Amino acid sequence: MDNKSLAKDMRAAVLAQLNAEIKAAGKTPKSLAQEMELNYGSFRRYLNGEQPLHASMLWDILAHLEIKGSDFTIAAEERLARD
Repeated sequence: MDNKSLAKDMRAAVLAQLNAEIKAAGKTPKSLAQEMELNYGSFRRYLNGEQPLHASMLWDILAHLEIKGSDFTIAAEERLARD
């Protein structure tokens, strides 16, 4: 697998894990965007991979969901290995 393919797969795993964590928290992307006072259209584009999800935004989302970054990283790596 080349670096571009790996990077694409890693981004997909991170986004899939993030969406799973939002759902597991009993939230929808729209409700979470509202709670975080974010524009839902922009937030949705982050979660769909249409717009780059910067690390600072990821950490803000995880903090809001009360998820440790290390736990999230492990789960995303496991998802990458499975998929």
